[in-house]
Amino acid sequence: MVHDIPFDICYEIVGWFDIKELRLVYLLNRTFYNITLQHLTICGEGTTHTQHPLVQLSSLGCSGVMDEILKRNQGVLPDSMFENHNIKSLYPAKKDKNMHMMLRSMLLFDDRLDNQPAQWFLIVQNEIERGNLQGVKYILQKESLRHLISTRSFRRACKFGYIEVVEELLSNNIIEKAAIDDGLLYAAEENHIEIVNLLLTHGADPSIQHNQAFRSACRQGNYELVKLLLLEDVRINPCDIDFAAISYIVYNDDTRMMELLLRDPRMDLVRNKTELLRIAEQNPKMISLIEQFCTN
Repeated sequence: MVHDIPFDICYEIVGWFDIKELRLVYLLNRTFYNITLQHLTICGEGTTHTQHPLVQLSSLGCSGVMDEILKRNQGVLPDSMFENHNIKSLYPAKKDKNMHMMLRSMLLFDDRLDNQPAQWFLIVQNEIERGNLQGVKYILQKESLRHLISTRSFRRACKFGYIEVVEELLSNNIIEKAAIDDGLLYAAEENHIEIVNLLLTHGADPSIQHNQAFRSACRQGNYELVKLLLLEDVRINPCDIDFAAISYIVYNDDTRMMELLLRDPRMDLVRNKTELLRIAEQNPKMISLIEQFCTN
């Protein structure tokens, strides 16, 4: 077992990014003393001394330096990388860099995490919520990890539009029906129509929470999503849901969507005409359209 990355030189890098990397590669190829990774100091913009040096290097984008260090250690990460705070630092709020992705993948495929459930839980949730398909596939291969996949992480994958991750999780039959229904609401709210369609094919209820997905689609003017939900035989009377959906359509002045709803056979135009006209009273164009359909 390798406990730390041995290499030849203790270094401190200052200045701009390109100078950092070029100087470091030069220093690493000189022979001095056997100094471990704990002696490493990286200074400069974008780094903190509380971060693990490998995380600092990946944050700086020093791919050449990372390759050199890992090559000297036969591609094996040091034990210190498996501490919880170091794992967390690989999941910054901002967009991930490629080197962060590489380090995370190395963590996933390392057996030393098998006996560290706290770290595993963090990694499992983040791999799903960040849309890392490779990491999700590895998690699904290990029976000891599958149970760590949470409803929250699945919902967030739906929300952020990671359709490949959502599809992979659904195809492995480990997502409960309630989570699939919740995922539909999150996907509809963000206009991810492909994910909505995928969830519907896996049994999602389009009428969940009093037709929340339908109302979201109407509010956002997403014609194709509204059409999809209607074709899926969503259990609604398009006018009998406290008229919220109709109100959104009138507010958006969306005559095409209004016509779509008025043509729906479930719309009781006789019973609902008065309320429809009341909602549309400030929009002559909508009033004319409603009158036209009610007359016919």
